[in-house]
Amino acid sequence: MQRAATASESRRRRISSLAAPVVACALGVSLVLTPIAFAQEATPAGTPDASPVAETSAATVSEIYQVDVDEFPAVPVSVRLLRMTLAPGASSPMHTHPGHEIDLVESGTLTVNSGGDAVVIRDGEATTATLVEEPIGAGELVHFPPDVGMNLVNASDEDVVLLSAVFHPVNEDLTSTVYTDGTPEANAFDGVSYVVLGDGIIQDFAEGPATIHLESIEAESGASLPGDSGAALYSLVEGDFAFAVSDGDVQVSRTASPSLRPNAAVGQEFTLDPGDAAFFPSGVVDNDRANQGGSVSILRLSAESAAGAAGDPAAITMLESAVEEPVAAGEFAIDAIATVNTDSVNMRAEPTTSAEVVDQLSVDTEVRIIGGPEDADDFTWWQVALVDDETVVGWIAQDFLSLPGAPEPTEEPEATEEPEEEEAGSTPQPATDAQFQVGDIVQTTEDNIRIRDEPSTEGEPITTFLAGTQFEVTGDPVEADDYVWYPVTLVEGSESGWIAEDFLEPVEDDEE
Repeated sequence: MQRAATASESRRRRISSLAAPVVACALGVSLVLTPIAFAQEATPAGTPDASPVAETSAATVSEIYQVDVDEFPAVPVSVRLLRMTLAPGASSPMHTHPGHEIDLVESGTLTVNSGGDAVVIRDGEATTATLVEEPIGAGELVHFPPDVGMNLVNASDEDVVLLSAVFHPVNEDLTSTVYTDGTPEANAFDGVSYVVLGDGIIQDFAEGPATIHLESIEAESGASLPGDSGAALYSLVEGDFAFAVSDGDVQVSRTASPSLRPNAAVGQEFTLDPGDAAFFPSGVVDNDRANQGGSVSILRLSAESAAGAAGDPAAITMLESAVEEPVAAGEFAIDAIATVNTDSVNMRAEPTTSAEVVDQLSVDTEVRIIGGPEDADDFTWWQVALVDDETVVGWIAQDFLSLPGAPEPTEEPEATEEPEEEEAGSTPQPATDAQFQVGDIVQTTEDNIRIRDEPSTEGEPITTFLAGTQFEVTGDPVEADDYVWYPVTLVEGSESGWIAEDFLEPVEDDEE
């Protein structure tokens, strides 16, 4: 069932938990579309219904549309808001998604074909039908339910600009995009580009009917920012939006490096740029902006279950100023550019040594700090993105990062995330007490254990291995750099080298 746009109300929205980050794609074509970088603009006044304006906590909230869905996808569900542009003659091949997609035409005229019943909303009236070369004009929208085919075409001589909201279930058994006519040609998406205005993931949401809203929020200087009681994405259009996380789950995504992000830590501070977004998986309480001197304009995309909220709302504290101070040379801070100071440094999915390794970085790799700091496992962690590819995001311990202009360290750090000693470079000596004998089968005790070409922490790393990888001891051990080193050869392979005893254990007979 579809319901045309109505006046929005003040709604407090709640928060739920986030699991490990997963990859979401824009309309299923993120691998072939070319992102374009331009500032987010306010949605045109022509919307599906000339809704009245509501005053909420001293901010003006205007509803752009409201769509009721009979069945919200099963969690986890990725949420994305994006602005897509189709140049004259551009189109997307007929394809389906396992979740909902709502496309609002901001400018131009879109021609739509559907493989099943889609819903068109014009002037507040909803029509459900299979669409054949259906023109959708500015201020009108089309809703594609799950598994309904869509073919978007710009048959005009001017750009068509869409504001698209997608709600896709994330499941290894589901295919995000299915092309009806087979794999499209490499040039099938020529002339189609997009900019992502926000990403998030919902882990807790009641099954059944739900309501999806898209609203604009205008808050003048000092005016409070209204909260929301459903899963809500606040995408900054313009103005001041700086805050610290006080409680609950908050995910911050950047338009420069769109992707799903882990929940921020309590106390973590953010300053959003236009196109960046804060996502509250189950809502957020009203926020006092009395200490902020500037106005703010926001697009709010939300989904609210008919069964009600699933958890406690998040709380954020607005910061006094949304103007970022320049990053001082040698200072670890958001937006600082750092370089990796050690070879084969792990970038992890979460700020802990037990988290999944996202990537391994070589020395001198440049990264931009986008989050943190977090303290865990005797390290201070920073969330970073690769300068050369900002889609690669993860956490690195500060010990393995250096900043331009920072003074040279006077001593080695007392602890490292990697399996290395505190001091390096001593001459290998025969070990006085051997735990393993020649011919023993041993296995690594941790992930990403290095095998080196010499029995020293200064030995060149040959490669790394996961926990449980089996090796045969091929010689007598030696001592160096406060470690006992064993020469080993991979049981199922040819790699040979040296591994420290601390990261080896015997393989029981029934495991051999």
